[in-house]
Parts: sequence; structure tokens; C-alpha cells
Amino acid sequence: MDQAKARGWKFKFGLSVGVTLALLFLLELAATVYLGAGFERGLFIGNNWIVVGRRDSQLGWANRAGASGRIAGGGLDYAVSINSHGFRDSERETQNPTGAKRVLVLGDSVAWGWGVDNGERFSDLLETRLGPGVEVLNLGVPGYGTGQQFWNLESFGWSYKPDVVVLCLVLNDVLEAEMIEHYGMPKPRFVLGDGGEWFVERPEALATTTQVHGWAWEFAWLQAHSAAVSLLTGKKSRLDDGLDLDEIKYRDPGDEARAGIERATDCISDPTRAVHYGLTRLAAACAEHGVPFIVTSMAHKHDRYLYEPNYPMPEGVIGENYMSSLARNVQAAGKIIGFETVSVDGEMLRQSKAGQRLHCGDGHPNTQGHGVLADGLEPVLRKRLGL
Repeated sequence: MDQAKARGWKFKFGLSVGVTLALLFLLELAATVYLGAGFERGLFIGNNWIVVGRRDSQLGWANRAGASGRIAGGGLDYAVSINSHGFRDSERETQNPTGAKRVLVLGDSVAWGWGVDNGERFSDLLETRLGPGVEVLNLGVPGYGTGQQFWNLESFGWSYKPDVVVLCLVLNDVLEAEMIEHYGMPKPRFVLGDGGEWFVERPEALATTTQVHGWAWEFAWLQAHSAAVSLLTGKKSRLDDGLDLDEIKYRDPGDEARAGIERATDCISDPTRAVHYGLTRLAAACAEHGVPFIVTSMAHKHDRYLYEPNYPMPEGVIGENYMSSLARNVQAAGKIIGFETVSVDGEMLRQSKAGQRLHCGDGHPNTQGHGVLADGLEPVLRKRLGL
């Protein structure tokens, strides 16, 4: 091909690209004008975090580095931003140039802050309360069980050189630790073999998870950020009327449901269950690094009397030192494995009895609920950090 033909080909290619981009810009502009107030860029309606998440070939899924937006639906409406390292947190340097003492928080959607804005989680509140010489880093990821929390710590957490590691454990972790698939997404897990040895099971689908399934997550991002895509796909573009929490009718779940919760929480202190083994690996890793390991817990979609004043109160639930079966089994596991535990059940019970609602509508803690967690952890962290 001579130079004249090459220049002509490049000109035509550049022109076609320019025209395509111009048409896409005009389409986006027209859709934005057409939808008007019915479209807010970055708002994902559907009560789902995938607009700021991504598929991951190692852990199944993770936060999407640099993502931001609003998640709304089902009565929730909150802002989310993910830092450049892929965590819902402020920008942090792994080398800790200021020499600040560091607390590293692990957990799932409760620690991540489902339902509350950036700055309202217990980790954010603790950083403010503990002072300018302390950083509280939050590595929570929705849906993670104790296995994924351990691998998250091993893969990323130690690079921040924490002085204390805190795990916020909820009952979901019991089930999530044993799942090989969660919400249709493959994930690794710890499995106890016939010979009594634990091993890691990784489904074959994990190897191709970002290629095969990642498009759905990218598409969700496009729906939230492009008026044209939102219009063409018919994505819901208006918020619902919200959820009137006072109108919800609560009833006693019954003895069978309570017994089921007891059986599930018993797994936490059972050395043959994956959740217990995950806690064992977390505690061992912290001991190896010479870092204290603290585990707290919170009622989430169970024992609702601890966070909803209108929920029926079981008999015998009294006292400022009250602990639910979840907190008791976390404490029992701590004695077996060797880690410190913090229970906030007594304070949750006190506030719930006083009429204070501690959840945002779907069982996740609201700002007040996160405040209770911060209240319980603050004195323990002050002692551990020598403040």
C-alpha cells in the first residue's frame, strides 16, 4: 500500500470513528434530556451493589477500584465510593508514611456499610473518635464468608501493616463459608476432607468468571452511568416511594425458627465447620504477624428484637450483659481458638427497648446501629493501641 492510500485509509478510519463518537454523544445527550429528572447518573436502582463491584477469578467477586455511585431501592438510598485499591474506604498508602496506628476491619455487607453513606459506618466513626494518629481501614466486601475474609487479609490486608485486625461477623458468614456458589457466583471455600485435613476447593468456573460473567456487571455499570443505555433497556429510572418502617407488621417467628438460629450459630464454635476453620486461620495469621485479632458480631436478619423495637421480644431477654446465641458462640470460639471478642448485644437490647431503631429497613445496621458497634469497640481498641 503506497503512502497516499495509507493516508486515505487512516483519514476514512478516523472520520468514521469521529462520526460514531459524535452520534453516541448526541444519543446520550438526547436520552439525558428526554429522561430529565428521571435519570441520575451513577444511581443504580435495584438495591444491589454490583454497580460498584466486579467479578474476581480468585475470590469470586470484589469491589471495583475507583467506582462510585448511589444505590437505591427497597427503601434504601445511599452513596458509595471505592478507592483505587478496591475498597470502600479513603485513599490509603500501603507504606503508612505518617506512622499512624492502623486498625484493619474485615467483614461482609455489615462491615462494608450496606444501607449507609460513606462516613457513617462504624469504621469511619472509630477513626474519627480515636484521633488523628489512628487510621481505621475497611476491607469489607458484601457476601464474604470467613474463608474469603481470610484470603482477603492474606492477599491485601497485610500490605497495610495493621496494628490490630477486627472482624465483624454475622450469621450469614456461617452459610457463606460453606457455599461453593453464592447468588449464582462461584467462590472458593474450605472443605474438611475424610482424613480430617482441611483443603481449599476452587470451582472450575472461577478460572473464567471475569470473562464469562463479567459482562453482566459491566452492563449494570453502563445502565447506571449512561442515560442512553438506561432508556434503551428500560431500566427503572425513578426511585420508589420508600419504605415506611412503622407500617411493617412483625410477628413472633416461633420456636422452630429460633431453634434453627441456635443450630446455625452453634457452627461457629464447632471445629468441624468451615466458619470455625476460617476463624482459626484468621487468628493464626494474626498471631504470626504479632497483631491482636478481635471479633465482634451483630444481629442481621435474625434476632430482630435487638434492632427493631416493634419486633416481639422473646421471654427471658433481659440485662445489660445479655448475649444472643450468635454472640455466645463467637465468645466460645474465641476461647477455643484464642482471640478477643466484643459483644454489643446488651447495648442494642437497651436501645431497642427504649424505642430506638438500629436498622435501615432490611436488617443491616443504620447509622445508629453502626454507632453501637463503634461504642463497643472503641475502649477495646484504645487499650490495644495503647491510647
